[in-house]
Amino acid sequence: MHEEIGTPYGGEFGITVELGSVWGRRGIAPAVKTLLDGFISALHVHDLSSREHVAAALDEVGDGERLWELLNDPAMAILGPRRLVRPHGRGIAWNPADERCGFFQFTRSAQADAVTVRIHALSR
Repeated sequence: MHEEIGTPYGGEFGITVELGSVWGRRGIAPAVKTLLDGFISALHVHDLSSREHVAAALDEVGDGERLWELLNDPAMAILGPRRLVRPHGRGIAWNPADERCGFFQFTRSAQADAVTVRIHALSR
């Protein structure tokens, strides 16, 4: 998907993922939704809302301020801005544009720790 710099892709997309053999030794099915949401979230930029709550929740998994900066960095946000994260109780809930994902495919890689993700434009 090649877009003009600063112009988010607004269409439907597909995702193909190649996972190494060490991923999901019990099978990848239980992790599919979490992985898919993570891959799609990485293609957005957060809309800067709820800073204090979100940064505090992110502190639970790492450096909340650094994670906040990454969440709001538009450099790789080919799907554009979105209220990507919102307060949910004391934690947060993620809101990637998974409704625009027209297909996804997970396959195994021969490399034990490899992860390769490809995003495909399906429509405009």
